[in-house]
Amino acid sequence: VDYQGNLWISGEKTMEKLCFKDRFFYKEWSLPNEENGVRCLYMDRRNRLWVASKSGVVRVFSSEKKFIGYLSSNGRIQKDYCSLEDAIYSILEDKRGHLWLAGRRRGLIMLVPSNEESTNYHFRCFTHSDNPFSLSSNDVFTLFEDSRGHLYVGCHQLNGLNIVEMEDEHSFRFIHPGNKLKNWPKEAGGKIRHITEDQQGNIIIGTTRGLIYFSSDFEHPENISFSIKTVSTQTGAPGDNDVIYSYVGKDGQIYVQYRTGLLAKLDGQDIMSPEATFSYYKRPESVQL
Repeated sequence: VDYQGNLWISGEKTMEKLCFKDRFFYKEWSLPNEENGVRCLYMDRRNRLWVASKSGVVRVFSSEKKFIGYLSSNGRIQKDYCSLEDAIYSILEDKRGHLWLAGRRRGLIMLVPSNEESTNYHFRCFTHSDNPFSLSSNDVFTLFEDSRGHLYVGCHQLNGLNIVEMEDEHSFRFIHPGNKLKNWPKEAGGKIRHITEDQQGNIIIGTTRGLIYFSSDFEHPENISFSIKTVSTQTGAPGDNDVIYSYVGKDGQIYVQYRTGLLAKLDGQDIMSPEATFSYYKRPESVQL
């Protein structure tokens, strides 16, 4: 949903826009056949729309939804067709105005604006290496910045949480369970699909093995205390713990969507409470999606 209240939907071959003001309006953009699926839509602080396809093509549209250009690997937004040659699954603009792109094969990209129009960027890529403080995996799935300015990188690997630690403008470290994040529950830490924050400042991480959550009020990542929430065995089929998405409504209500179609709603709003429970809802057998 963009700042004007329009709903954008990414599909395998199309990008769709639904408008609800004054009168309902629907518009669809088709992708070329060689681009198999939109994987990310993102609205930056200039109200530009970034559209990333699975094939690595990143298009940028103006606030009037006019095509500006393609993001190139040299950091320019250009008119000529080009690809980053990596599937971009998430885009985030942090509080400093830096753009971060999550790549599924080649790691994490950081774009730092080099002109006032933010059409040229310094392009930098972070990957996994022998350095223990490098990115834990090159398979990056999701990105999130919390209300305190902590930047989280979720990799699609077991125990794939990375917290970005900036030593200066040019030096970064990635704190993860392979170095200083020793309290991370490795036995329950599945591949990370989604990260968000509730209204109390708690970080909620959706993994393939359930929910992991903790307070964002920390100074040193190694001191974070993690909690785990998995689906009760009473809810049914194996695989129910595979979280696809978690959502915090304007009223503070927390919802969790599982891969099997199960929907969970937190009873109350304090996920950190020892008595916190979820109500689970299954799709009726007669309902076909």
